[in-house]
Amino acid sequence: MKAKLILLFAIVFCSASTAQKWTNYYATDGLVNNYINAIALDAQGNIWVGTAGGVSKFNYLNSSSKSTSAKKDSLPNTMWTTYLAGNDVFAIDIDALGNIWFGTHGNGIKKFDGTNWTDYNSEFVYDIAIDAQDNKWFAFNGVGVSKFDGTNWTHYSKTDGLGDNWVSAIGFDSQNNTWFGTGSGISQFDGLNWTTDAVGFGLAKKQVHAITIDTEDHIWFGTHGNGVLEFYEGSHWRLYNSFDGLTNDYVNSIAIDAQGNKWVATGGLTGGGLSKINGDNFTNYHHTLDCNNCLADEYVTSVAIDANGNKWFGTHHGLSKFEEVPTGVPEPTTKNQNGIKLSIYPNPSINETTVLFPCPDKYSLIITDMNGRIVKQIEEIYGEKVRITTDDMDSGIYLVSLKNLNNDNTYKGRVVVTK
Repeated sequence: MKAKLILLFAIVFCSASTAQKWTNYYATDGLVNNYINAIALDAQGNIWVGTAGGVSKFNYLNSSSKSTSAKKDSLPNTMWTTYLAGNDVFAIDIDALGNIWFGTHGNGIKKFDGTNWTDYNSEFVYDIAIDAQDNKWFAFNGVGVSKFDGTNWTHYSKTDGLGDNWVSAIGFDSQNNTWFGTGSGISQFDGLNWTTDAVGFGLAKKQVHAITIDTEDHIWFGTHGNGVLEFYEGSHWRLYNSFDGLTNDYVNSIAIDAQGNKWVATGGLTGGGLSKINGDNFTNYHHTLDCNNCLADEYVTSVAIDANGNKWFGTHHGLSKFEEVPTGVPEPTTKNQNGIKLSIYPNPSINETTVLFPCPDKYSLIITDMNGRIVKQIEEIYGEKVRITTDDMDSGIYLVSLKNLNNDNTYKGRVVVTK
């Protein structure tokens, strides 16, 4: 999957205005190569960067804690570790046990458990995605897709119903459907049956390079040359392209933050950059010459969002971190029953999940099933997050309502429970 959101911990600034801050990292800082293809964040706060010359692990949290007052330029290079030097690493994902999976161009799949390496096949890997059952899915150049359950491999190609053997993106919805972006459209697989470019999909003959699914099960497809398409309620489409304000119609990655903003990484022959889509509004970010506080490069390949809401962008000339720094100036708050969407991770959940609060405060929480029956209720919680056990809940979709007991603001979310 070309976009990841992994919740590590929560430090959320509330009711204050913010200023934008960019920090860029290059080979001179310890990055193995400036040409970045993929980014993933692990549970320890490490940032894994796949480049055209190998993998760099950046222990950003430790570097910050050991040198809290230091500027980026003074951070020691020992905070960077290089793996797979010389490999063109195009995809990274991390499974439930913390194993890190790398997809390369020409050297196949590689798994790293922190000590040992395991190699699989020798294909060109475009994407890796891990489903709720911890199955690993791999998208290949020219030969289809494969699923690995830890023991057995299952391969799918055009002869099975896949629309095209050139596959570059994989995503999963709350109904356990798997979506594939291919060189000529999209395919959907429910575990038994395939649907490819059916009436209503609207993506026939379009190259799809990114798939991201939001908390309302809207599916966001990034295409190469046709912008972003939003698919919702099983039949409705909305197009976002350069005429609307997108930086470029060649989309490489999409990620969605806790507020529901879509961060779209673009790059093509006519430029690129970064677009934040908030409803009908676009905010664009670019690289400019002699820029001390901007994106590292106009060609943006990948997006990852950490638990603090910081955005990390891979480009063709370095790694960029974007953060919004509080200024201390208060902003007015409004009561909104349909306001900030809750961040809930993991989602889908098997045994437990964590609800991340919009900011540290005192809350009550109610979880109901789709019939309105209360299945869990906590009358008072104080802090920044709460862990919920789900192993006693049946498989299905549940609604989460979080109420701030100090200002009555209510926040909504959904969690999918699978067994």
